[in-house]
Parts: sequence; C-alpha cells; structure tokens
Amino acid sequence: GLMRTVPVEVALKRCFEHVIAGLPASQRHSWPAAAPAAGTGLPPVVTEEKKRRDRDARGPRREAIAPPRRRGLRVEPVSVSDYADLIGGRETGGQGPLQQRGVAVARRTARDFPATLPNLLMMALNGPEPETGVGHLVNLLAVHDAVPNKTTCKKLMELLKLGPKDNGRAVYFKDCYRIELTADYVLGILGASSRLVRADGTALFGPSSWEDIETLLEQSTAQTENVISGGRLAEALHLAGRGARLLSLMFQTELRCVDLSWTRQRFDSDALNSMPTVRLILSRGARDALKLAVRQTTKMLMRHSNLIFSGGRGIGDSRARENNGKMSTTEAGHCFSDLCSTVSYVSFLFCIQESLSSLADPSLSYLINSEFSSEVLRSTEDLPSMKVAERTKFERRIKLHFCSALQNCGEFSRPLATQLATIIGLEGDSSCCRI
Repeated sequence: GLMRTVPVEVALKRCFEHVIAGLPASQRHSWPAAAPAAGTGLPPVVTEEKKRRDRDARGPRREAIAPPRRRGLRVEPVSVSDYADLIGGRETGGQGPLQQRGVAVARRTARDFPATLPNLLMMALNGPEPETGVGHLVNLLAVHDAVPNKTTCKKLMELLKLGPKDNGRAVYFKDCYRIELTADYVLGILGASSRLVRADGTALFGPSSWEDIETLLEQSTAQTENVISGGRLAEALHLAGRGARLLSLMFQTELRCVDLSWTRQRFDSDALNSMPTVRLILSRGARDALKLAVRQTTKMLMRHSNLIFSGGRGIGDSRARENNGKMSTTEAGHCFSDLCSTVSYVSFLFCIQESLSSLADPSLSYLINSEFSSEVLRSTEDLPSMKVAERTKFERRIKLHFCSALQNCGEFSRPLATQLATIIGLEGDSSCCRI
C-alpha cells in the first residue's frame, strides 16, 4: 500500500517493457542501442531540419521517365518564349512590330510549316468554322514563329482579291467574316516581318505578280460595278477596303527601314529580294504604276463621293448615304485613305526611278494632275443634270479631298500634297489642310 514517486521516463519505459513481454516472440521489437535520445529511452524525433538534410544528401529527384513514342511520330523541342518580341515599344527586346524608321534590327529565321499542314489549315479556313483554322495559324505564327509557304501565301492573296470559293469551284462569293479573319492573319504576318525573315532572305508575304497589285488597286471599282446600295455594296466595299489596306501595308512594311524623305538612293538586288511589292513596281515601271494608282483612286473617289464626303452632294442619289448604312460609309472612307497612301508610296518609287530630287518636284505633280484631271472630267461628263456652277463646286471639292488625303499619308508626302495643290489651283486654300 505504499506509494512512491518515479520519473515519467522510467514509468513509460517499464510500461513498454511490460507490453513487449506479453507479446509473442515473433512480434517483439527492441529499439536499437543508438535509438535513445538524451537517455529517455524514446525513439529519436525526426525534425524538418533533418528531413531537409536527408533530401540534400540524396541529391535532386530523378526526372520522370518519358512515355514511349509511337512509331512514325517525331517530337521536336519547342523554344520557351515570354512573348517579349511580340510587344512593340519595349525598351529591352526592340524587335516588336513597331520599329523606328531607318533603323534595321537583327531578325530571326522563320520556321516553315510541315508539308501536310498548309492544305489542312486552308481546308479549315474555307470550312464552316473558319475561326478554327485562323486560330491555329495565329498560334503557329505568334508562338512557334512558323509562317506559311509561298503556295499558301498565294491562296491567301487570292482569297483577299476575289473572296472565298464556292465549294472549291471557280465561283467566288463575298463573306465578310471569313475575309476579315484572313485579313487579320495576313496583316499579322506583315507585322511579324520586323522580327522574322525566311531562310532564303525573301519576305514573309507579298504579291507574286503584277496582276496581284493591279487587282488590289481596281477592287474598289471592279467589285462595285452596277451595285448602287444595300448589303451587296457594303460587302463589296469591305473586300475592297481590306485589299487596299493590304497593299498599303505591304509598301509600309517593305519600306519601313528606308528614309522616305531622301530620293537619291538605289535598291540593290539583295534588298529587292525582300521587297516583292517594290520590285514589281520598279520592274513594271513606276510611271505606269503611278498612273494606274492615281486613276483608280480618283475613280473610286468619284464613284463613292456620296459616301466619302461628310455632307453635301456627291455623284449618285442624295439618299444613298442613309440607305447604305454606316458600314458602307466607313469602308469607303478607309479604302480611299489607303489608296491615297499607295499613291504616295508609288510616287516615292517614281522619284527614285526617275532620279528626281524630292517629292516636291513639279514633274511628279504634273503627272499626277494629268491623270487626276482626266478621270474627273471623264466621270463628270455623265452628269448632264448637274449645273455648271454645281459642277465647278463639286470638282473643287474633289480636288480638296484628294490633296488633303495625300497630306495625311505621312510626313514624307506633305511636300507632294503642297506642290500638287499649287498646280491644280488650290494654293493658299485653308480647306486643303483638312478633310
């Protein structure tokens, strides 16, 4: 009946010994000699610090075993990209779509599509869900630096010139949604030209023949022939607007590193190899190309003047602006601006080929005025109902709008617009500085 006090450690040890003694011999377990910590008889405490030391002693974990490949499949490594080169205006990187004019940067070599992929993606683009095909194309361009081959580029150019084909037949139709998706992707290729180049040094995208340039210039009148108003006119102007925008951006992309204010320069063969649009213009003859560009731009302005002018009378029904809707009005204005931009770029090439001192040379302005005035006269001859005073006022407004659009094309084209305004009799007119 006597009670005495024993330490807790001794009591726990005796309890463990009593329990172990009652177990069969096969189930008994004794702690190793080094197990007691500080003489307590308890197993050592494994701390987080000891776990960390054990992991460091074992070294890094082995990599997971790659799954077995299927026969016939080839695994290619994909470079890690943080998309820094796709963002313009970055101080570090400097290879975004927006580059300072006159500054050339080092460009990477673009990757080509696999052999069977272009046909598959073109089928997806012409299928019932074109956004799926365009999504794959944009992903290949932005992430993998992969661009379509020249055959696929010709098909994309044909789609932007004439529209999609009807079930693969030689019957074209206008689909604003499909054309818009294709135009966005092609303009993305042109934007990527500031950071990518093909292995052979050629441009990522461009016209393959003079017929491509000619068709893009004539879209605004050829596609709207015998179309007065309604949805058909809006669809035709949408296609023409995307074609004019493409042509203007091809010039802008190819001449992005050229000082446009200096016409005393020449393009060597290596430079022209990466400038398909410029090469075709110079080989065809910059004079003939400039005449065609001015003629088509003036014809477009005369035919769709009721849409382009912000108010007042133009050629056609005065109610056409309201009937055609905002889409036709917007597309007509954008198409005319891009055509004027093309005129300014071709004028620059004309000065180089003709060895003119600058864009302010009078011979350039006289050539433009000759084609412009001839087309205005040809278009107004079919308006017998317009009085002489109204016709004079209308022609003056056409001249003001044309010169103002040329002036807004860029800093390099302002001397041309100023000289042209002087030749056609608009010198000192304040309206020439605004649209």
